[in-house]
Amino acid sequence: MSKTKCLGWRVVLVAGVLLAVSAQAARAVPAFARKYQTSCQTCHVAYPKLNTFGQAFRVLGYRMPGETEAQVKRPDVALGAPAYKRAWPKAVWPGAIPSSVPISIASEFLVQNSSRLEDGEIEKVKNEFLFPSEVALILAGTAGENISYFGEIGFSRAVEGGVIENEVEVEHFDVRLVRPIRGSIAFNVKIGAFQPELVSTFDHARRLTVANYDSMFSVNPIGLEGAESVGGSGDHGGGAGLSLPTIATGFEFYGVIRGRLFWTAGLVNGLGPGEETFDGNSGKDVYGRLSYKWGGLAVDGSNSESYAGSSKNWRERSFSVGAFGYSGDGSDLLVPIAGEDGQEAHAKQLRSNASARQRLFQTDGELEGSFIEDRDFTRIGVDFNWYFDDLNLFGAYFRAEDDLRVFAASPGLGRRGQLLPDSGGTFNFDSWFLEADAVLRFPWLHGALRYEAVGFDNADDWERVVCSVTGLIRANVKTTVEYNLDLNNSDNHSYWLNFGIAF
Repeated sequence: MSKTKCLGWRVVLVAGVLLAVSAQAARAVPAFARKYQTSCQTCHVAYPKLNTFGQAFRVLGYRMPGETEAQVKRPDVALGAPAYKRAWPKAVWPGAIPSSVPISIASEFLVQNSSRLEDGEIEKVKNEFLFPSEVALILAGTAGENISYFGEIGFSRAVEGGVIENEVEVEHFDVRLVRPIRGSIAFNVKIGAFQPELVSTFDHARRLTVANYDSMFSVNPIGLEGAESVGGSGDHGGGAGLSLPTIATGFEFYGVIRGRLFWTAGLVNGLGPGEETFDGNSGKDVYGRLSYKWGGLAVDGSNSESYAGSSKNWRERSFSVGAFGYSGDGSDLLVPIAGEDGQEAHAKQLRSNASARQRLFQTDGELEGSFIEDRDFTRIGVDFNWYFDDLNLFGAYFRAEDDLRVFAASPGLGRRGQLLPDSGGTFNFDSWFLEADAVLRFPWLHGALRYEAVGFDNADDWERVVCSVTGLIRANVKTTVEYNLDLNNSDNHSYWLNFGIAF
């Protein structure tokens, strides 16, 4: 064998070994595969990304479109005789529980090679092994005819101060009332901590890539002259880094009208938490969305019996377009920002109310810098989703507006607690992305290419390209190779090798 061929085989072998020891978080739910005794590919293109059938399954509260008793291989256990329904309200309405514990396990392992620019210095991390970085218990299922639930408990590891920390977190959990009124899918209710249907077209939890949609979820709007950076939490209760929420806590109402028009409206906790409350103030955030789909499988799967789709169930020819809006109130929630000397005003965010704020400003402490308040904020945007056989092209754009007020925190910047009108005002930023996902000839090989950008009023625009290839070893086992490049600074890049398994 020639030296060239030997070198080629060594490269392939090394790549295979690296893929075998790396991993990606899985958000597939094998509990449903057990219940229906079907492959993950029934609902997923490449888990956790859903195909259109899987999207309808989710909308229906984790039930098959046109579901029959024959499809359910592990039916729920009834908590009472059906006759109790006829006797209601003089008898307790019978419920149901799963015949087996509806838990799935997903793990996340990561091999990372990255270089990023921080504060003018290049910090390089090469061949870091996160084995595992997270293990998740996913709970999902149905409880009778009209109730379903979905949740996730994460066990994660992180390094802080040179020490590996282990954490357990309830990431989200919600209960849904599906078809509560006359069996119509036009109106449903969700309560708990959940990912809003506001962002379902660019779903951060069911994406094909390792990288999140940072242009949508991780823009920090808190700055002396508005948003100027990408990064930070997008969760409610997770701090001030809010562009759109990845997880919200409260109520959501949604439905499908005539199989094609999808609507949603939500009332959820705002920024926070407070010192002793889950919500930092009394104000609540509200949001809404309308979308319409032409062609393909109906949003609720109502045409599944007559729909002549491809035998390759990731294929479809359809087009969806939607519009959404989000509005919130961050009054009395102050965030410390760096002073003129670059020192942080606090080691962590101050979450308080108006009276606590006044007490802070009356305190004789060595506080440097200022505190900023996002008095109110709005996000208005549009998105689209186009399926054309092996290609799925989708994207979103939103315009953000934040009403920021700045207060002095030290005598050097003005009287403690004094409003600094020249530093505040109404500021905007624009976020958008475009992604193409494709099946690369074989149903087990998938590619993704994404461009995303954020335009700031007072800082250089942020741009990134994400390129990813995923291969399914089995229906519930996959490998991923991904490259991320910061277009503003080529020194900021990451290589990721991943291996995912769900069971």
